[in-house]
Amino acid sequence: MGAGYHVISDGQNEGKGCRYFIQVFRPQGNVQFSGEGLEVLTAGSNDWYYEPLPLSMLRLPVRTTNKPITVTSNDLPATYNVTSGLCYTYADAYKSSVSGVSATAKYGEWLQVAVSAPTSFSPDLTLVAITIGGLPCLSDGSEGGGGIRTQGNYLIECRVPSLQAGTHEVQLHLGRYGMPPGTFSTNYPLLINSIMPQNTGGIYGGAVITLMGQGFSEVPSENIITIQNQPCTVQWSTRFYVTCVTPAGTGTSVVQAKGPAGQAATSSFTYTTSLTPHVSQVSLKSGATKLPSSGKDTLQVSGDTFPAADKLKVLLCLQGTAKCQTCDVLSSTDTYVECSTPPALRGTYEVRVQNQGVGWSQPGVTLASDFVVTSFSPNYGSNQGGGILKFVGGGFTSQTFVMIGPVTEVGLKCGIRTFTDTELECQIERNTKQLYGPLTLRVYANEAESYNDGVHAACPPRTPDIPSNFDDSCVYNMSLDDPAYVNKVQGRGHDASVVITGESLDRTMEVTAGGTECAITGTTSETEVRCIMGIGVAGTYRLEVTNDGGYSQINENAEWYSFPVEVTSVSPPTGSRGGGHVVTVNGKGFHAQGSTSVMFGTAPCKVLSVSLTEIVCMTSAGDGKQQVNVTTEGFVGILADGYSYQSSDTPVIQGIQPSTLPPSGGRLTITGARLSPSNMTTVGGVVCDLVSQTDTEIVCDLGSLPAMNTPPIVFGNQGLSKANSGTSLSVALTMTDSYTSVTSGLIGGAVMALQGTGFTPVVGDMNITVCGFDCPIISADFAQVTCSLPRLPTKEARIMFPEAWPVVDLQPAAFADKNWQNDQAAAMTDGNFNTDGLLASYTSLYLDIGEGYLFVVQAIWFFPSDVAAARRDTQEGVQILVGDYHTGNWTMVHNVSYVPNAGWTKVTMPDTTP
Repeated sequence: MGAGYHVISDGQNEGKGCRYFIQVFRPQGNVQFSGEGLEVLTAGSNDWYYEPLPLSMLRLPVRTTNKPITVTSNDLPATYNVTSGLCYTYADAYKSSVSGVSATAKYGEWLQVAVSAPTSFSPDLTLVAITIGGLPCLSDGSEGGGGIRTQGNYLIECRVPSLQAGTHEVQLHLGRYGMPPGTFSTNYPLLINSIMPQNTGGIYGGAVITLMGQGFSEVPSENIITIQNQPCTVQWSTRFYVTCVTPAGTGTSVVQAKGPAGQAATSSFTYTTSLTPHVSQVSLKSGATKLPSSGKDTLQVSGDTFPAADKLKVLLCLQGTAKCQTCDVLSSTDTYVECSTPPALRGTYEVRVQNQGVGWSQPGVTLASDFVVTSFSPNYGSNQGGGILKFVGGGFTSQTFVMIGPVTEVGLKCGIRTFTDTELECQIERNTKQLYGPLTLRVYANEAESYNDGVHAACPPRTPDIPSNFDDSCVYNMSLDDPAYVNKVQGRGHDASVVITGESLDRTMEVTAGGTECAITGTTSETEVRCIMGIGVAGTYRLEVTNDGGYSQINENAEWYSFPVEVTSVSPPTGSRGGGHVVTVNGKGFHAQGSTSVMFGTAPCKVLSVSLTEIVCMTSAGDGKQQVNVTTEGFVGILADGYSYQSSDTPVIQGIQPSTLPPSGGRLTITGARLSPSNMTTVGGVVCDLVSQTDTEIVCDLGSLPAMNTPPIVFGNQGLSKANSGTSLSVALTMTDSYTSVTSGLIGGAVMALQGTGFTPVVGDMNITVCGFDCPIISADFAQVTCSLPRLPTKEARIMFPEAWPVVDLQPAAFADKNWQNDQAAAMTDGNFNTDGLLASYTSLYLDIGEGYLFVVQAIWFFPSDVAAARRDTQEGVQILVGDYHTGNWTMVHNVSYVPNAGWTKVTMPDTTP
């Protein structure tokens, strides 16, 4: 701003209709302030600037007489109704001064300001502004501004807002009497009025208490709370209270609070043993003697005086540190608690039960955790990754997670191969992230801890040969510049003899492809390795050749190894022409977790289970010898003439008696060939209970039946039967004339029950329609079916107004007390049309604001005698539309043109009965 300019005060000024104010002192001369397109220019003074600046706030104190003031908005100057422009005149009659201000201010009380002014002093309180510490006076107990009153003309009072303890400047603006010269201040003390929930707690500390009062800092760390000169750890704070956790102590002690300005306040706190929780024994439910590093064990705590669940907390605090972790409570009584342990660092943990209203249990009850790395090897490996690391230490579990390099997102994982509590072996993933050189190695309690570099095992102290930029000796060097090199691979497929040639192969430890091991045979030389490949899942995989340092470099022409799909046999190889035969397809390369299908010629064989070497499936109907095709994850294997459908394996149904049965069932006789041995006979999915059976005849009894016209099925040992024509059993579907239903509106949803015979309990085998629309089935048995009535399409009407209409004109209240151009005047009440039947059964009309439409009805029929109403206020006119609200299909039936001052118009609707 230039020499001599400086900010006198600033802050919120919500009580005067603005968000922000600033007061600037400047030497004589012109200065300009701007904000939100509004600028104020005046001659020399201590200027107030408000943002935004409403017209009511264009009040600037000036010290010279008759100085012009100019106002511009968005760079456009204001125009005046006087030729000389707008001026502000200063007069001695409006001088004012302050003779005194209350020395102390407490929240909600009245601060008094004694004013000296001419005899005619009579301030307009709506124009008076007072701030204390930059905040306006309270109004009605809130922080909204206002809160100013007078005791006679010369004593002005301001209700004190909430402040931080300290000395605060009091600023006044007395409307037309301006700003009194000088600076004024008052003291806002720090007070402790009470301690909640009580001023007593356990002798071991840990009680969560709240000091209620005034003047605290809203920044927790700026409040210093002590009890017996020991810190009460502050958790959170406002200007009215501070919450802290008590230290250990005895007897009745002084509680002291200090704020950032140095002010202090005191109260008292009494330590008691009567409510203090006591822990007598701790153990782990798993039987372990140490806390597992990965957590997830159940800690059992026995004792007495444990609080209710809403006050109970169990902490595991690492001795010698300030680190405490919560053990999540699973169940509790006043003498016993079970909780789920968190991941644990190496060390000894104190088990503390906390009653949040009273405090902690006694110290000294401990459990140890031994999550540590004492050594690992090797400490270097291939820059390709793949190195196998072996750790010795303690606390290893199946959840242990090893990372090399930066955090999880950019580091390399070391996947666990084997582990015990004291030993762990893992293999580094391929180094696709191109990390080289010395890298920090971290052993985390679990994968979740790796994301925020949380709980991980302690490493042994750093030794001199470890680079100094690492915290400990867990450093792995990916700088092996000459890993083994593979130049050529001979052999492909399952169980193949593979010969690998290259350089530096004499240290080869492992060869794999897609996780399938190639077992090394004999000895390896520097230039050759021989192995027998196992059976792998069909596909093409990177060949991994690993030595004690990690992955080898591989010639790009020798990098990939393929496993095909091989189909060797089907067992048994023959079955019924009717299908239904469960067979095993033998082979190699099948994908147990992926998509697998089997075809016998053009007939699918339904897959039941898959392993690497076997597929179990059920045949569908077919004839003759068929080629077997197996497709697994897009790879195909073929076995020519692999399965044969044979008549000698097929039961044949040649006739049935009777051909018709009632829905209640009855006895059925089936004649044919090869009907024995068989496992079961069904008709329409219903089991026919066997009475007698020969190779040419089956007699069986049927219970309740669904409607059908289908032949029986005989389940033979080699598959299902084939049925000649004319062997179908017929059962009729009948419905009674009665049904039950609650009355349903067109919106649907009511449950309808139909009675009859021949229904099927299999819901998916039935379909019910009402007026051509599906009635979704809820339940069914042989005699009754229930369904949920569908919503029927309806004809509805809406009035479409131009989007320029104000929203307020379209609310229901806007129609109240309006007269309609009808044969007789009719009033609307609460949005109801109560004449001519329009909206007779509905109580609301509503607006779709997004489209600018007023919907007159929702699911109601219109007849020619019904009317709708349209207000015509704009030259764009109004459209009346009829259609289906749910589908959004609308047809315009009236386009009402604009007529000036037409008011409300009656519109006759067409017949829109669905």
